[in-house]
Amino acid sequence: MQACSRRGFLRSVGLSGAGLVFSRQAWALAKLQPIHDPLQHYPYRQWEDLYRSEWTWDSIGYAAH
Repeated sequence: MQACSRRGFLRSVGLSGAGLVFSRQAWALAKLQPIHDPLQHYPYRQWEDLYRSEWTWDSIGYAAH
């Protein structure tokens, strides 16, 4: 039997782990379905105006640290 160096072991474990992660992500991406615009038919949007009017006093500022 051939002795395995620490570097070789870590390389093989890392490559195996990366292969598992990428294979699972590819499998998950294959199951994605397109989502249609959820805000196309949204019955009540006046709460957004209420929220905006509450924060009219707020402003954007810039600072350097």
